[in-house]
Parts: sequence; C-alpha cells; structure tokens
Amino acid sequence: MLFSFEYLKGKLDIMDMLKKVITNLIYVLDCTLNLVYSDGDKCCICDNYCEDTSFLCNSCYSKIRFCTEKYYIKEKIREIECYSMAYYSSVIKEMIVNLKYKSDFKSGKALAEMMQGIIYEKNIKFDYITFVPMTKKYLKIRGYNQSEFLAQYISRHTDVKMLELLKKNKDSKDQIGLDSDERWYNIRGCFEFIGNKNDIKEKNILLIDDVITTGATAFYCAEKLINNNANNVIVLTAAKSKI
Repeated sequence: MLFSFEYLKGKLDIMDMLKKVITNLIYVLDCTLNLVYSDGDKCCICDNYCEDTSFLCNSCYSKIRFCTEKYYIKEKIREIECYSMAYYSSVIKEMIVNLKYKSDFKSGKALAEMMQGIIYEKNIKFDYITFVPMTKKYLKIRGYNQSEFLAQYISRHTDVKMLELLKKNKDSKDQIGLDSDERWYNIRGCFEFIGNKNDIKEKNILLIDDVITTGATAFYCAEKLINNNANNVIVLTAAKSKI
C-alpha cells in the first residue's frame, strides 16, 4: 500500500511538472508566432493594427482609465504605499481576465509594460521584486500564477532580481461577492514567508499583483515581508478596483 501511494504521488508530481512545462512552451510558442507572423502589431483586444503601442490600438488604449496618484492601505498602525496602473474596467479588465483564465500572455506582456511605465514615471525605488502567491491547488489547476508572470516580465525588463518570498498555505473562499470586512477576515493567516530573512534585511521590496480591491491580500503579504526583515514594501498592481 505504501509503495502504491508513493508511486501514485510520483506520477502526480510528474504530471504537475509536465503541465508547467507545457504552459511555458505555450508562452514561448506564442512569442515565436508573434515574431514570425507580426502578430505583435495587432491589438490584443480587437485585433486591429496598433498605431502607437505594441499591444493596443489607439481606440482601445483611449478607453483605459489610468491611475495617476499613489495611495495607501491603512490597517492597524501600518501604512502600505501602493500604485496601480489603471482602474479595473473596460479594456484593462478584459486583459486581466484574458491573462488569468485564457493564458493570453500577450495581454500579460502589455499589462506588465504599462506597469513598468508607472515605475519609471513615479521613480519607484526597490531592491527586489516579489509577487502575491497562489495555493498549490490553484496553481495546478491554472498551470501558472498571473502575478508571477507580471513580476517576471518586470524583473527582466528592469534588471531587478525577482525572489519567491511568500507561499499561500491555505485556500480562502473566493473573494468575489464578499464585502470589505469579509475579505479582510477571509485572507488573514493565509500567507507564509518562505524566503531568506538575510536576503531582504533592510531591503525595499516591490510586491506585484494583478488587481487590488480592498487591499487585504496586499496588506497581509506586505506585513509578512516586513515582519521578516524587509525595510519597506511597495505594492504595484495592474489594476485598482474599489480601494
């Protein structure tokens, strides 16, 4: 029986690994096809020709409601500095949904590029990049973490190292449909620090996520990093919903 269990576990681990490899291959193939067939010139929303940007036509780009100012998540005695590239509506909402549920990495690259623009525009300074984690269960289902994808892209294009510092150690209820208080209670205690405290001692960390709503997820992730020697945590998301 023990042998059978270990054998089955090994098979499942191999399947998980293959799923991740296939997802990465899809991403590489997507990039290659974009180069070969010049799909990079097509809008990732409507497929029209992109005049001024690599990923969006002027019409779709004009529908984006950009965020212009930083804001803060305030809880207990802490304030966490936050930036969002745009509001969660229209084109940006569609791009995030497509990245999250349809493996649309072209939309993901567009989001990451615009987020990178915020870093330069606001002169955000940081030593390392990390991301909001998913549970192992949901990572297996989806095959990738959209926040990690955004963080990796930004890391490559800013030349700042990305570290995997957090783990989501338990499933929470889906945040959709929960009010503000329920969201804060729902996510509390879900995150664990898995990095090296010495690596981030007195360092400033840029925490990447796709959408911020009440700020509960970002706050508890930032709190966990600060409690493990980080000097400061700055949150950057692709979109801002209600906060």
